[in-house]
Formats: sequence, structure tokens, C-alpha cells
Amino acid sequence: MNRLGLPTNSLVNDLRAAIGAAFVLTQPEELRVYETDAGRMTKSLPGVVTLPKSTEQVVEIAKIVQRYQRSLTARGSGTGLMGGAIASQGGVVVSTARMNKILEIDVANRVAVIQPGVTNAWLCQQAYPYGLYFPPDPTSQLASSLGGHAAVNMSGPHSLKYGSTANHILGIEMVMADGQLLRAGGKVLESAGLDWVGLIVGSEGTLGIITRLVVRLLPVPPTTRTFAIVFDRLSDAAEAAILLLSRGLLPAALELIDSTVIAALMNAYPRLQTMLQGTRFDAEQALLLVDLDGVKDPSIGLETQEKVLQGICQELKALLCYRAKDAQERTFLWQAYHQAVGATGRLANAYFLQDGVIPLSKLPEVVGRLSAVGRSYGLKVGYLIHVGDGHLLPLLLYDKKDPEQINQVHQCGLEMMQICIAVGGSIGGTSGIGLEKREALSQFLQPVDLEAMKKIRAVFDPEAVCNPDKIFL
Repeated sequence: MNRLGLPTNSLVNDLRAAIGAAFVLTQPEELRVYETDAGRMTKSLPGVVTLPKSTEQVVEIAKIVQRYQRSLTARGSGTGLMGGAIASQGGVVVSTARMNKILEIDVANRVAVIQPGVTNAWLCQQAYPYGLYFPPDPTSQLASSLGGHAAVNMSGPHSLKYGSTANHILGIEMVMADGQLLRAGGKVLESAGLDWVGLIVGSEGTLGIITRLVVRLLPVPPTTRTFAIVFDRLSDAAEAAILLLSRGLLPAALELIDSTVIAALMNAYPRLQTMLQGTRFDAEQALLLVDLDGVKDPSIGLETQEKVLQGICQELKALLCYRAKDAQERTFLWQAYHQAVGATGRLANAYFLQDGVIPLSKLPEVVGRLSAVGRSYGLKVGYLIHVGDGHLLPLLLYDKKDPEQINQVHQCGLEMMQICIAVGGSIGGTSGIGLEKREALSQFLQPVDLEAMKKIRAVFDPEAVCNPDKIFL
């Protein structure tokens, strides 16, 4: 049988012998749990799902899969949006859910050694007593696993100041398609030879299965101030972000939320409506969520930053500039933000979160063009924007019971990415390319670039066994 075939009894028996029968799933009701990801646009039932506990078990799985000529797809928490963790050719899924140990928190060197199934929030919780944390913080922070972060180079609101996942991965252990083990980097920055860590981060599982990570931890900022600022127009909120950065400030986070999303959040969290003094979010209004922190001098530095921020709010006639009173209010504001997608999803029975990157100066123009595209397809669109680095997340609401609308969402998302490319942006946002943005990638990169990438992949995986169909058409 080829890789598209159903699993044979001998394949299943060999997998059970390698990792234990209880951790090899074959029943249809078990496999359906793994047929899609958080994007939910594409579904494909795997042939077998395995749940290894260790690197050694992943090595054995890879060797067995190679012997039976099946495909191999790594899967973390399944919070991705672009189909990257879907077994598009059936085959064998390797879930890292049981590989969830923090093996070491090295306080002196400010690093942690972890298995790939460790979630972002759990690592931060365990590091916090040492005054440390892991900065990248996507909206899926509570559930998303760090192996998945590394696979797609995940970012988040605080990536503006502290960088994306790639800036915080020092070492990687990876099992390749033939079962060979590759180790790169460690607890210090490695400068000898080629940058294997940099190559693997963002490769979306096409080079192998990540089984261990050495991640950089940073000191928790001693003081942080959080502001929720309401503007009458989205263009004013974007202008405020531009002015903040052009006047020398580097906020820890700078997030823009449009009227559709914030109205949904206020319905879900009545406390937010009280905090924002009953502001009605309609028409063009937008919310800017800002974190200012002080690392070296928490008093003088923050006072200066806040004066600049308040001055910009007055200059652009902000409707409200609310500063969180204490840590509890700060936590509430960011918890609400992290629930923004789910809250907005209540407005329809399905949603698709697209993502791209644009020059910040183009933001008002691009949002207008994207909204016009959404309207042309009869779709309502909300926006979450990591505005400081131009990372745009259109949230397309649609009816999953309508096959025509599902097709329209695919086409609308592609047109949106084409607009990002046209203004000098990129389609490489926080969720990778996966299955959903392969067509857009082929329009973004030159054929010679794509061929070079495929050749690099072939060095690691000549038969394209690992996560087939992803990134490349």
C-alpha cells in the first residue's frame, strides 16, 4: 500500500509493540479528534494516531513508519489555524501530548529544557517563582504547545519588544524521517557552522519531529502599566501606534482591536464595558491595548513613557485612555484579549482567522481594502492587529453549513493575502503556511526560492514523509 492507504494490521501491531497498545489509536471516533485543527477549514482523518512519551519512542515510530512507507505528521495541541497539524495523506500522526515534561529550569543560565508538549502558560507558571518567564504569548497561550510554537515560529502581542519564538529557542532535538536524531544548539548561542536551529524553527514539521527544546527565559519586568485607549476611528488608533514608535517608545505590547471584536468582547465580559465607561463600539471605533514596562528603571522610565502616551492620546483626541488600576485589572484586560477570537466566533457558527504582515503605514488603507473584499463575498470581518509589527489578523465569520460560503472564505482569504503582498507585506504571520496559504506562498516567492526550499527539505527528508503537502503546492 502507498501512503494514502489504510493502516495494515502489522503496522498497527508494530506501533503497539513499540509504545504500548493504549497509546495507538485506530478507532474512527478516536481519530476524528485529530482530523482538523483550530482553523477547522480542512479535515482529513489520520490512519493511526500515536502518543509517545519519549524521544526514543518517537525514533521507533519513525523507523516503523518508514518501513511501511507511510507519512508522518507531528501534532501538538492542535491550536494552529492553517492546517499544519492535519494528516492530509492519512498516515501516522505523532501527538506530543504526553511529552509534556519540563526537564529543567536553569535559573543561572535563564533557560528551560522542555519536551515539545509543554504548554506556553504552564512553562510561564513554573518559571514565575524564579522571576522568569517565556515572552511569546499568542492568544492560544493557555493551550498551545511549545513544539508547535517552534514549528511555525509563533509570535504574540509581546513579540513587539521581546521577539517571536525564534528569538527564544537556543537548542533543538529533532527526529528525522528515517529515525535519525539531530541535535542542534544548547544552552548558549551557537555560532559554529550552519544555523540548524534557525532553519528548523518555522519549518512546520517538514524536516522532522521536534522532541526537545532549550528555550530562553527572561526576567519578569518589575513594573508594567496597561492602557485601554478608545479612538473614534481605526485610522486614529493606527496613527497613535505610529507616533508611539516614531517618538522613541518601544511598548512591550501594542494591540489594535476593531469595533466588531471589542463589541463581542464586551458582550462576553460585562466588566469590560464598565471598565471602558460604557463606550459604545460601532462604526469605525477601535481599541488600542498598550503595555508599557520598565526593566532598568521602573519609575523614571515608565513616567516618561506614560507622558508621551498621554500626549499622543490628547493630540489625536482619544475618547478614553484608561489605565489599569492594579495587577488584577491588567490580568483581566489581557485575559479578555486572549479570548477575543472565541468571543467574536459567537457571532456566527464558524470563523476563519487569516494572518499576514504589512507595513504599519499601510494599515488604514489595507483594513479598508480587506473589509471591502469581505463585503464582496458577503462575509463579516473583524480584526485583531499586532499593530506594532504590522501583523494583521482578519477574522472571517461564515456559515459552516453553507458549502458555497466555505469556498468563499477560502477565496476571500487568498485575496486578502494578495493585498498584503501588493503593499509590500508578507503572508508569513503567526500561524505558518500549512495547507491554507500554499497558493498565496507560490505567488509571494519566486520559483527559484521555492525550489531552493524544496531542495533543503530533501536533504532531511528525501521522500517528503514528514508533514507532506504543507507549505508547498
